[in-house]
Amino acid sequence: MSDPANPVPYRARPILPSFTGPSTWGRWLVDDQRFLEGRKDVVSWQTPPLTEDVSVAGQLVAHLFAATSGTDADWVVKLIDVYPDKYEADTTMNGYQLMVANDVTRGRFRKSLEKPEAIAANKVEEYTLDLHTQSYKFLKGHRIMVQVQSSWFPLIDRNPQTFVPNIFAAPDSVFKPATQKIYRAAGKATFIEVPVVRSSPSFLSPGCTSKRQPHTTKSNSSHGLDTDKCTDGRGYDGYSVISVSIRLFVRVDPRELLLLSC
Repeated sequence: MSDPANPVPYRARPILPSFTGPSTWGRWLVDDQRFLEGRKDVVSWQTPPLTEDVSVAGQLVAHLFAATSGTDADWVVKLIDVYPDKYEADTTMNGYQLMVANDVTRGRFRKSLEKPEAIAANKVEEYTLDLHTQSYKFLKGHRIMVQVQSSWFPLIDRNPQTFVPNIFAAPDSVFKPATQKIYRAAGKATFIEVPVVRSSPSFLSPGCTSKRQPHTTKSNSSHGLDTDKCTDGRGYDGYSVISVSIRLFVRVDPRELLLLSC
């Protein structure tokens, strides 16, 4: 249940003034995201520990198939690097959750930035979030986490979750809790598209096929990486660089629908 009266903070409270006094505004993007653990309005999925380094370089895009019981909603997606529980290189980073990419979209603008429109309650729609470009290496032994929530306060103003012509003029009476749902089903598969860079000797013919590598976590939810959409190009030092699109998703109950507690 996403409640505007109790929005998800963008960093651990107390939130200090941004530009005066002992401000830490300059480093909020690398804050440890574990401060959100235990909240019922944030949902997270993660891979098992990586068996090899995973380098990403290029455009990251989240494709969210979601529904809300309200008539407007915000969707926040984060890509996070989860450090090992025992990180010998720097014990202060044990279990650290480092945000690698993030962004937010407001549902009313899903079709047009010039002509906002209400969301049909409980109707599944696709929301595409540009997570921008990134060049980053997830190290062996780390985990890749995807996190979704419906508020990010006060970085993003509160959404009343009721469609009104102007949110800034919305009366208190229209700020209402809403139930959010994320879908993973045929034709409605929520995923993040991640360009992964792989190298192979130049004398080999680079290429790849679409395949799934399933994993199972303690919660019995199946996580996996789908590799597809391969393109190749000439790299440096006698290597060919292969860009692989990876889809990160979670398989849930037999109906393949996950009810967010947000």
